Amino acid sequence: MKRSLLAVLISSVTFPSLATVELTDNLSLSGFGSIAWAQSDNETSLLVNRFIDDDSCFDCDTTFGLQLDYFYQAFRASVQVVKRPQDHWSEPKVEWAYLAYTYNNVEIRGGRLRLPVFLISEYNYVGQAFTTARPPNEVYDSILGITA
Repeated sequence: MKRSLLAVLISSVTFPSLATVELTDNLSLSGFGSIAWAQSDNETSLLVNRFIDDDSCFDCDTTFGLQLDYFYQAFRASVQVVKRPQDHWSEPKVEWAYLAYTYNNVEIRGGRLRLPVFLISEYNYVGQAFTTARPPNEVYDSILGITA
């Protein structure tokens, strides 16, 4: 009973996402986050890069991200830093950093981008947008990205 009460209490005070903050007319900061607790009944970790086993784990599925966007006329610069479930808290990763130019409703981007190969590629780490608990590992863990 105490564990159930604790789970309800924790879930009631967590926030589904962070809002966008306009720092200046051209600069905005936005973010997202999800806090998760996981425990398996198996000693062997069943999910790749998640390390969910028979011990309690508060950061196996926890994800946080911040995105900084700068707009100037038809140009846009964007940087997104994400603490993924497989990352240590002190080592978040730059998920994307790019410059974009928009002309006649066509946007041209250059920089570090997530390839839009799959259905949820652009919001892969924003857990509130999923219809399942986590994206299917068979699809989204097959390509971890290329760092040049």
